[in-house]
Amino acid sequence: MSRFNEVELAGAGYRRTTVVPILLDTAAFARGAAADVGGGDGPLWLFVGRIAPNKAQHDVLLAFAAARRAFAPDARLALVGGVSSA
Repeated sequence: MSRFNEVELAGAGYRRTTVVPILLDTAAFARGAAADVGGGDGPLWLFVGRIAPNKAQHDVLLAFAAARRAFAPDARLALVGGVSSA
């Protein structure tokens, strides 16, 4: 709950409220996503979805490899998503 919510609850008649801090390291957001995929200035290819054979990440890898050879040898690839075997 935030301080804003606490004031609102107090206004509604609740006497005992507590503000609890967010249990999340927000410093990780400050450095940006590029730091997690090798940094650099090259283009970033991003695949977002479940990592599974039927999603054909192998085709993404083939296209990425061809693009690096032909256009941008400093390109980076990030595959983001949960992993499953089906």
